[in-house]
Amino acid sequence: MIYCVSEYDPESRRPKPVVVVFGRRLGQRVKSDKLAPKVLALVAAGQSYRQIGRQLDLSKNTVLEIVKRQRANKMT
Repeated sequence: MIYCVSEYDPESRRPKPVVVVFGRRLGQRVKSDKLAPKVLALVAAGQSYRQIGRQLDLSKNTVLEIVKRQRANKMT
């Protein structure tokens, strides 16, 4: 989401547009990137995706995506 506001420029005596960007950027996975090492350790310990999700406050689908990304990285 992009939100545009005006800021007064005293030199030109005109409003100067300022662009403010809210939300995540394309490809940004903040929470899942931070928790990936914990998720992978819990998967290695034999816990289910649902148990891991409850423990770390993630959905089981997020846990699944973290594991998929890790497996894809190992393949390349």
